[in-house]
Parts: sequence; C-alpha cells; structure tokens
Amino acid sequence: MWSGPRNLSTALMYSFGARRDCAVWDEPFYAAYLAQTGIDHPVRVKILKAHETDPELIAQACAQRPNDGQPLFYQKHMTLHMVKEFDRSFMRQCDNVFLIRHPALVVASYAKKREGPNLDDIGFVQQAQLFDEVTDWLGHRPLVIDSQDILTNP
Repeated sequence: MWSGPRNLSTALMYSFGARRDCAVWDEPFYAAYLAQTGIDHPVRVKILKAHETDPELIAQACAQRPNDGQPLFYQKHMTLHMVKEFDRSFMRQCDNVFLIRHPALVVASYAKKREGPNLDDIGFVQQAQLFDEVTDWLGHRPLVIDSQDILTNP
C-alpha cells in the first residue's frame, strides 16, 4: 500500500494485521529514508538504531514472503520514503495499491502534528510519480482507494 501521511493508512494496516493470514510491515523504508536524506524527524535516532537502513536489503525483504508463512503480506509504505536513489524494481514483484485522501484534509491533519509542512513532507508528488511508474510497467492503472471510502464503508 502506497500512501502519504495522514491518509488513514495506519488504521488500514491494523485492520489487515488483525487477520490471522496476514503479516504486516509498517513503513519498511523509513529508516533508509532518514539515513539517506538526513532529515530530522521525531524519534530519528531510535528508528535508525532499530531498523534496517540499507534500501537494497529492505527491497529484497519486501519482494519475499514473510518468514512466518502467512499467505498475505501487507506493507504500508509512505511514498515520501521512496527517494529517487532507491531501486524500485522490487515493486514489480508486489501488488501495488495506492491510498489517497483529499489534499486539504491531508494538509490540515498534518499541520496539527508538525509545524510548517512542505510538499515533500506530504508525499503528493512522490505518490504521483510512483503511480505513473507502476502504470507504465503494468500497462494499466493500479488500484486506487480513497480513504474516505474506507470511512464510509469499511
């Protein structure tokens, strides 16, 4: 699942995590993104110490089945974490779905959590680029889910 921040992506991830047949991975590239960009995010040091920072190793793990044998593997990715330097070829081995939310709602929600957000923080541009890339190699548009639809009809 490719999402930007404040799109209800965590709630959706938890719903998949409640399934016995599904493993979940929350923001696999977060530590690699922090290491690559040097951006100062909350709990940066803790994230860098606790998680893999090599994007190639992360991509390899994303393209494989979970170790616990569960048939479904839900990965919640933040589009802003997939910086241009990271190899995206692993995505061809995954089912890519895009979670969106009305931009005004995203910005308003994000601004409550972090002062002075910029376009890179929100991930709109990165999500459009990833969507176009996936569309190009699939030959059709991937599934897009509006988070409002999840709220309206879970």
